[in-house]
Amino acid sequence: MMNWLGYDIIDVSADLGHSEKSTTLNIYAHMCEDRKEKSHAMAAGISSLLSSVK
Repeated sequence: MMNWLGYDIIDVSADLGHSEKSTTLNIYAHMCEDRKEKSHAMAAGISSLLSSVK
């Protein structure tokens, strides 16, 4: 099962009428970019915080 924005990509694809999950991912991948950037920023912040505690 592949998770996409908290949902199973197969279910999302089926709901949108796409026969392939790759179609859904190709069309809507830009929606994940903001989450990815926020995730990287959070990880960097935690890493920095942990480094300063040592």
